[in-house]
Order: sequence, then C-alpha cells, then structure tokens
Amino acid sequence: MFGISLLLAGSLLVDAQPSRFAQKDGDPTPGSKPANFPKTARDRHEYDLLDIRWDITVDPAQESISGVATNTVKTLLKNAQLYFDAARLSIGSVKVNGETVSYKVLGDVLEVLPHLVTKVDAKTKKTSTTVKNRAAGETLKVEIRYSTRPDAGVYFVAEANAYPAQTAVVFTQGEMEDTRYWLPTYDSPNDKATSEGIIRVPSNWSVLSNGALIAKKQEGTQAIWHWKISKPHATYLISFVGGDYKQLVDGTWEGIEVTNWAPKGVEPWVENAFGGTHKIVEFFSGLVGVKYPWEKYAQSAVPEFMFGGMENVSCTTNTITATFPKEVNPLQSATGLVAHELAHQWFGDLITTSEWAHIWVNEGWASFLPAFWTRKDQGDDEFHLERVGIYDGGLGGMDGANRPMVFKNYGDPIEMFDGNAYPGGATRMFMLMNTLGEEAFWKATKEYLQEWGYKNTDTEIFFKAFEKSSGKSLDAFRKQWFYTAGYPKFQVTKSNKKLTIAQKTEGFSGEVSVKIVGANGASRTEKVTYGPNSSQSLDIADGETFFVDPGSWLMCRVNYPTITSEERLRLWKAAENSGDRERVLGIPGQPIGDKVATELLAREPAIGLKIALIEQIENLETLMAMVDGNTDLRLVNSILGKFGRFKNEERVLTKLKQVFESHPNEALKRTAFNSLLSLTNDEKLAQQGWKTPTYDMGIRTDALGWLTRKNAKLARSLAWEAIRAKAPAPVRKAAMIQLAVMKDEKGDRSVYEMLEQGARNRSYGILSTAITGLSIYGDPAAVKVLRPLKNHSLHFIRNQVKGVLAQFGE
Repeated sequence: MFGISLLLAGSLLVDAQPSRFAQKDGDPTPGSKPANFPKTARDRHEYDLLDIRWDITVDPAQESISGVATNTVKTLLKNAQLYFDAARLSIGSVKVNGETVSYKVLGDVLEVLPHLVTKVDAKTKKTSTTVKNRAAGETLKVEIRYSTRPDAGVYFVAEANAYPAQTAVVFTQGEMEDTRYWLPTYDSPNDKATSEGIIRVPSNWSVLSNGALIAKKQEGTQAIWHWKISKPHATYLISFVGGDYKQLVDGTWEGIEVTNWAPKGVEPWVENAFGGTHKIVEFFSGLVGVKYPWEKYAQSAVPEFMFGGMENVSCTTNTITATFPKEVNPLQSATGLVAHELAHQWFGDLITTSEWAHIWVNEGWASFLPAFWTRKDQGDDEFHLERVGIYDGGLGGMDGANRPMVFKNYGDPIEMFDGNAYPGGATRMFMLMNTLGEEAFWKATKEYLQEWGYKNTDTEIFFKAFEKSSGKSLDAFRKQWFYTAGYPKFQVTKSNKKLTIAQKTEGFSGEVSVKIVGANGASRTEKVTYGPNSSQSLDIADGETFFVDPGSWLMCRVNYPTITSEERLRLWKAAENSGDRERVLGIPGQPIGDKVATELLAREPAIGLKIALIEQIENLETLMAMVDGNTDLRLVNSILGKFGRFKNEERVLTKLKQVFESHPNEALKRTAFNSLLSLTNDEKLAQQGWKTPTYDMGIRTDALGWLTRKNAKLARSLAWEAIRAKAPAPVRKAAMIQLAVMKDEKGDRSVYEMLEQGARNRSYGILSTAITGLSIYGDPAAVKVLRPLKNHSLHFIRNQVKGVLAQFGE
C-alpha cells in the first residue's frame, strides 16, 4: 500500500434510501455479547483456513453485496468452535459439510458451532439439534449465506463521481482489516489460504480479481466472472474491481501475462502511466532471485481510492489520479507507484507480516526495491539521489512517530502505516545491505524468500534468516534499528584545530566515517566511534573542511557549523555520490553562487540536483536562457515556478503568458498560470483559469482558491454553479472546500446545510470532503451530525471525525 491520500471528490446528492437488509436472527445485538466472546476471529482461532470460495452478486443500484462464502478449514481442536470476522453482515444461514448448524453473530464476529447440527421437521416445522462430534484435524466446508450494504471494504462510485473515468465503478479495499465488511472469513494476516471468486455484475461490466480467469459468461442481465488463485495468501489481499473496463496487454514474461485494466474514458492515460510494467516484473524477479510468484499480474485504476495503490495479490488496485495523458510527460510519472506495488507481490503477498506491529516487513521492502529499478533504468546518480531522499523520509517519519520500528502498543492498525514503516523500513534495508555487502545481501534475500514464501514472517524470523545466510551476527543492528526509538544525532564543532563530534541519542552506538578535505582538494577519511552521550575529537588543519558519513549510508542527522561557498564547492567535488552532493547543498552557510551553480548544473547528471542547483541561481538572464534552451521540461517547470518571484519583469510575464496560453503540456501550463497569477494579481486571468479545463482540473481549482481570497462574492457564485451543474469531481470537491472557507453570508445557512448533507452521504469521497468542510467551517452544530460517525466502519472516517469532534470540544 502506498501514498495514503484522502481523495475527497464526489457528488452532493444524499442517498436517502433505507437499507433493504433488516436485522435477522443471528445478527448483532448491541449489549448482548458475553464477556468471553472474542472481539475478532483472531482472538479464538481454532482452525487453519485452507481456502475461501465466494460467489457474490453485486447490485450497483442498491450498493449491495449478497452471496455465499465457503471457508474450508482444518480444525485444530476436537469440537472446535469456528469464529469468522463478519462485520455488519446479515447472515442468512450457515452449513458445515452441507448440514445446517447453529451459529450466532455478536459484534463483528460470527460464531459457528459445527458439532451442533440443526434440522427442521418438514411437517411440524420444529427445529431439533443433534450433537455431532468433530475430531481435531477434520476438514470442514463452512458455507455462509449473507448480504450487506457496506460502507467499508467495498466502495461503489457513481459515474458522476468517477472523473476522469466515464463509468460507474465498484472496488474492494481490504487492508488493514476491512475484508470482513463484505466477506465472512478469517480477516487477520497470520493465516493464509487459497481463494476463488465468482462475481455477478451488470452485463456490460468486466471484473478483475485474484489469480487466473477460469471462465466468464452472460446470463440474462448479468455477466459472471470466475477467478481462482492457487497459492495461499492473506485474506486482506482478496479483491475485485468491476465496471466498464478494458483490458490492455502490457507484455508477457516467462508465460506470465501483465495487463492494465482501464475504465472507460481513460484507456490511453492508463497505458501511459502503467505501460512497461512487464519489464519491472522481469527485473525484480532477477534482483530478488525468486520468479514472480503468481498466475498473472494486473493493475487497475479506480476513482475515489483512499491510497495511492494497494498490492492485492496478482491484481494491484491504483488510484485513477495516478493516470495522465502522455502530453504531461515527464512532469507526471507513476513509475514509483507501479514499482512499489509490484514489489509487494514478493514482500507483503508472497511473504506477509503476521501482525501489523511488523508492517515494515511489507512496506519497508516495497519502498526499498523501486530504487534499484531506478538504478537500472536511469543510472547510479538517480539511484543515490532517490536513496538519500528515502533516508530523509525515514528520518522525518521517525521524528513524527518517535517509536521503535517494531511497536505493538498502537490503537488502530492504520497508525503503523507511516513514514517510519515506509521510508524508515527502506532506509534500514539500505543500511543492512551496506553492512553485509550487496552480493551477500541479495543472496540472503533469495534464501529468505525461498524458505518463507507463502508463509508469515516477522522481524525475528527475518533476522534469523539473514544471519543464517550471511554467517554474521546482526543482533546489535536488530536491537538498535528495530527496537529502539530515534537515530544518531551528531553535533559537529570546530575550534583550535580540533574537530569535535558529539552524539547524544540513547541506545545508538557504532562507527561513522568523516571525510576531511584540504584546500587543494586532497582528502582523507577518519573513523569516529560513537555511543550515547559520546564525544570524540579529530585533529584538523587550517583550511580543511569536512563531511560526516561520506557515501550517506547511515540514518542520522548532522548539525554542522556554517561553511563558506568555497568549502561547499570543495565538498561537492569530493562527494562520493549524488546523495552526498545533495547533502552538501543542505549544510548551513554561504550559497555556491550563480556562476558556480551554473557551471555545476552543466555537468550534473541527476535531475533532482539540477533542480536544486536552479534554486541557487538568481540571475534572470541565466534563467531565461535556460528556459528557452532546455528540452527537459522538468527543469523548465522548476524555472517557471521560480519566475513567480521576479516582479516587474516584462520578459518573465511574456514567457509565462506564452506557456499558459499555448504550451501542450498541461502540467507546465499550471505552473506558469500560478506564477503569472502571483505576479499580476489579475482577476481576469483567474477567471480565464477557471474556464481552463486540464487533465486533473488543477488550473480550475487553483483559480477558485485564488478568487476565494481576492473576490469572495465571485468565488461563491462560481463554486455554487460548479456544484449545481455537477462539474467534474475535482472541481466540486474544491468548490465544497472553498465554500467552507468563505462560510455563509449573514442570515443564510446554505453552505453549512450542504456540508451537513454531505456528511450523511454513503460515498467515501463525498463524506470525507464534507467532514473536512465542517471542520473548516467551524460551527459546533456539526457535532450532532458527526457524532454517529464515530463508529463508522472505515477507519479513515472514524479518525477524521474523532479529530473534528476534538476540535469542537468532544
């Protein structure tokens, strides 16, 4: 899973239809749960889940699911009681090996008693119960008929909300523990099973699901798609996506077909964003030493997705906002997302964390592997720059979390999916690779995957496997970097020909290199041993400067004394890689200056560093020449953004107008528009922007935000017009938020009522946008409509509401 992003688009029509699923016998009864009844199926797990077969009917009009789920289990105890996660599902009947048995639902758990067989007398209609002893180790097929109108797990998106797609869409999202809202099964990651799905949808729809396509056929007004996956996996990875989709073949590698599924209206965008994935499948297979492990690999794009992507086994679901027309290349790219979710097919799907406390096992590795595709595709300079960017993200994640990597005292599992787990986990893998050597590291990776494939793993299993393969003790590394909060922080001072390096963080010790560079550019490297509250000094000559951790392989922060521009240039030239060069730019002190920055820019290969060097240049003549003479639009885009700082320069205005009005790259047009608007404060330009549709509607939404600040009356009129005319979803989303910012005029409650209405909507996008709007609006009256959402099925909504209620004093 990648890129948590609350996508807040949607219609404002409230779904007022009552649920057709009334409570039945066996449904949850508030307050009736015995004290010893498990909260989840994991709390009393008396079986091994072997297979889950689900046959469902999807009703888009009712936004409902109904069908039968057959869990095949092997009991671990005599007369085992079988518990399944079945959150807010209406259970119709339960059979075990074809016989009706006793069951009850309390809270979010279905209890099945396979030894209590019930029969109804055909004449008297009376029910009798027979005790049928079940042996430990017995294989049972538990058939559960059920129905639901879910507000989590399965998401229905109307065509009006699906921009840029032109079809209604239904999709699932199971991680962390939301499969239980549409499928009664074991919904924790520590038990794997094979699965098979039969999905009945409207006849003009296609369905993508896990594994191989067994069959598809038409029956009346229904299309029936049958998918099956033959290798065990965690149930949160079970998924389906349905709608008017077209399958685009990307390529084939060693008999494995790689496809991209595009909803109607964005087929070229999907191909542009996800094309070439089969090459990364081949590369990752070679890199980790284990061939891609599933029957196929497919990617789909869905609207109103709450993440960047989700690694559902063999069929990743990506947000539709990752797609784009080829005209915006290279200012948009989905390669990082594609590589991350594909990496999960090994790390997360083939091997899976047994509990969320060890989520780095999934997310850290999936954030680590993509950099190696960058190295193959773009070279070492881009690799090291990306790697150091990951380090920076890991440091920021630790600053925000202040917890060890392995941490069991979380409240909601989503709390563990943070920067500490993603770039923080990846950073630790880079450090481990540097410690072991790359050849030994990939050898250990291969052996780890071979031994633990299709199984569960955790931090301890991982380190035992890598110690076994490498023959090295990793105990100190494991304790410091996975069970200790924080990271080394070095304070560097220079005085009286002494360089002093102090380190204060508890729990961290080791050795760090220091590169010392003389005035003539010659350098030497010294080693410094550090520990908690340590301090060590090195001799340093006049004119020598220094850099801590050359190569930038240690997860640490270094507080340097200020340096001169000449020292910065010396360190730049002595840098071991592009990551070092980026860090040299970040040392406090004098900037390099226009002349040197321009010279370095001419020979710097890494695009990210080119952009950083452009930030160092203030000479307008130089920047204008770069705009006119540069074919790399990423650099041009950076300069156009910088142009927003040059006031009263007619050349700048002319260039920005030219790009905004005529350039085919809509992402570049957006940058030019915003710089132009900041320089001119021209309301007519803002109105022109409001009428300028782009692939992401970015110029329109930027223009509305500007008008809200400058001409609230006009902005209010335009926002209401967009909502009433059902403008594309991104525009309506922006309109809702900007109306919340402006609030209501005196004597009117239209904005507040619109937001309150949205907070009663079932659509995730509408609901989340409305909650944000109510928070911005700031009226405590919102408590009444928000309070019932504290128990919403979806953790995002629960957490969002919790924050807003706290804002209002609850």
